[in-house]
Amino acid sequence: MTCGVTHDPSVSVRFVWEKDGQVILPQGLPRLRLDINGTLHISQTWSGDIGTYTCRVTSVGGNDSRNAHLRVRQLPHAPENPSAVLSNTEKRAIT
Repeated sequence: MTCGVTHDPSVSVRFVWEKDGQVILPQGLPRLRLDINGTLHISQTWSGDIGTYTCRVTSVGGNDSRNAHLRVRQLPHAPENPSAVLSNTEKRAIT
């Protein structure tokens, strides 16, 4: 997710990402990475990543924030080791 900001290069800016109101600390999570330009990278997304993400930009010149909602669509997993056996008790049934 990109948190783009245009600013005077002589003014330093700080990017803080939140998920559902809680500050994200990317250095503590190997799937997350925060670039110097404020872009948040999430690898191998899963349903636990679903939520509203907020990028807060702070500087001496002012502050701003934007929200984005992340949805994760997962394909269903195929059953493992499926087996079917004709029922001994019912003629048109399998177990």
